[in-house]
Amino acid sequence: MVRYLGPPSVADLVRQSCPEVVCSTGSVADNRVQAWLVGSGMGPEDHGQLARAGDAIASGLPVVADAGALPALPERLAPHVVLTPHAGELASLFQRLGGGEDREAVEAGTLAAVRQAAERTGATVLLKGASTLVAAPSGPIFSQADGTPWLATAGSGDVLAGVIGALLAQSGPDVGRFHEVGIETDARWAAIAALGAALHGRAGRAASEAVAGGPITAGRVADAVPEIWGKVSLLSNYGAWKRNSHSQPLR
Repeated sequence: MVRYLGPPSVADLVRQSCPEVVCSTGSVADNRVQAWLVGSGMGPEDHGQLARAGDAIASGLPVVADAGALPALPERLAPHVVLTPHAGELASLFQRLGGGEDREAVEAGTLAAVRQAAERTGATVLLKGASTLVAAPSGPIFSQADGTPWLATAGSGDVLAGVIGALLAQSGPDVGRFHEVGIETDARWAAIAALGAALHGRAGRAASEAVAGGPITAGRVADAVPEIWGKVSLLSNYGAWKRNSHSQPLR
């Protein structure tokens, strides 16, 4: 389920486009969710939405903070807050935190930049790019390059943030499954974000292949996500079955 909390004028457009979305009113505290996504489409003049972004952070729930929300966040965050900047947004974040890194410096050293961002903020940081890097403040870093250059299209980052938000909402409190594959508790948020980046990249590639390798829109990427998720789940379930069964699949 997707819940939208924001200006009524936008809620009307959301209902027209996606009638299954629950559009709500009131404060962050008044609305029950498992994770928040803040920042997409948000500008510096959207004071009400910026305040909601701060309230989402204060809720203690997992949060994806994208684009417009980044300037409004506290300097110190927690690992369950996932920041999703591109190089320019990360440079702006560094400058707000007192650093001198500009966009060129971030692009020239993406690995060092994402690691430093996670250490400085205490958040999980996903740096978008041709190779998407995800850093946990505790140290582990994931790299994803499943996408296509056509993902550099308007709205693609919003789809990525939405995929990660959906995964965070479904993650639940069980950390045992992460420990089984060698991922420590605080690094699980980075692993979830990396999974989101992989799904997003593969969905982008599938959407492009559907038009003979041509350009795509963000909407086409979103439409391709369910099929990609189904394929990943099928492989995951098959792997679990193989580990727990001495039988062989029928050919």
